[in-house]
Amino acid sequence: MRNWLKGGLLAAGAAAAALLWAAGGAWPGGAAEEADPPYREFAAGEYKVEVALPGVPAQVLRENPLAVSVRNAAGAPVSGAAVQVDITMPGMFCGTSSSELQETEPGRYTGSGIPLMPGRQTAGVTVRLPGGESLQVSFPFSAER
Repeated sequence: MRNWLKGGLLAAGAAAAALLWAAGGAWPGGAAEEADPPYREFAAGEYKVEVALPGVPAQVLRENPLAVSVRNAAGAPVSGAAVQVDITMPGMFCGTSSSELQETEPGRYTGSGIPLMPGRQTAGVTVRLPGGESLQVSFPFSAER
């Protein structure tokens, strides 16, 4: 009796998961998940760092445009920083895709990032300010083929 009950519960659970997935429910990547926003603003000490990835979800093994804006406590753009983005896949070791962004206007740094696999990613943004201080923020996003 115990094996029958255990088998029945497993089958029922699998059937429920399949129905939820087919209906676009709360299965990872399903329609019930909220879409990633194309940008986020972070407080980093006395600074604000905005990370933008206009083409979410990002495309795997393709250059995806990235922009990072840095402002001080007064809201003025911060020029002369070095900005690096490291894209990784949390919980997996599939490598890191790194890029240095270039300042294209005061306080705005642009470039691209290349996700290596489909799924949840993190863009780790490091901003090295002209005085030597470093700011770090993490921008989560999804990538697909």
